[in-house]
Amino acid sequence: MADFLRSEYDVRPPCLLWGEGVIQQSYLLKCDSWFRRGQAPVEDDSRIEDAMGRGDTVVVRLRSDVQVPEFMADWRRAELPGTDRYVVYLPRDE
Repeated sequence: MADFLRSEYDVRPPCLLWGEGVIQQSYLLKCDSWFRRGQAPVEDDSRIEDAMGRGDTVVVRLRSDVQVPEFMADWRRAELPGTDRYVVYLPRDE
């Protein structure tokens, strides 16, 4: 996943990986991380808000069957290679 995010979406520090299974990937990418199992972020998640406010790249990794919250409805969804159980969401470029 780290190589895919780096090559396909240019994920580089400063960045935040949020969600299930992100700790190892954040280490490889040199990103901050916030681990959450099986749930989507809430609209006022301070970690995501703070990272986006600083201009950091934000990547949210979710199980593919988790309902995406309304505030992420226009984010890019990326299928991860090698799995159909997880996907990532990245804010669209302004």
